[in-house]
Amino acid sequence: MAHVMTNTTPFDAWSLVHLATGIVLGAVGLPLPQTIAGLAAFEVLEWTLEHPSGSPIFGTKRPESEVNVAADIGVALLGYALTRELLGDPGVPGDSQDIF
Repeated sequence: MAHVMTNTTPFDAWSLVHLATGIVLGAVGLPLPQTIAGLAAFEVLEWTLEHPSGSPIFGTKRPESEVNVAADIGVALLGYALTRELLGDPGVPGDSQDIF
C-alpha cells in the first residue's frame, strides 16, 4: 500500500483505511469524544513508530506530515459522521440521541 508520496501529502493510499475506520466506529456507535481520542492516540502511536525514518510496519520512509495527520483524522471523522447520519443518529448537540 506504500506509495512514494505516502505521509507527505494530505491524502494517500491510507486515506481509504482511515475512512473505513471512521465508518466502522460510527457503525458500532462509539461516542464522538472517544472516537476523536482514539483517532488522535493512533496518530501519535503511528508517528512514534515512523519517527525518524519510516516504518516497515506501514511501509513508509518518513513520519507523517502534520497535514497528513490532520487529513487522516478528518477523513475518519467524515466516515464516522456520514455513518451516524445514515443510521439516523447524527449526534447533533441538544438532540435526544446526543453522542457527546
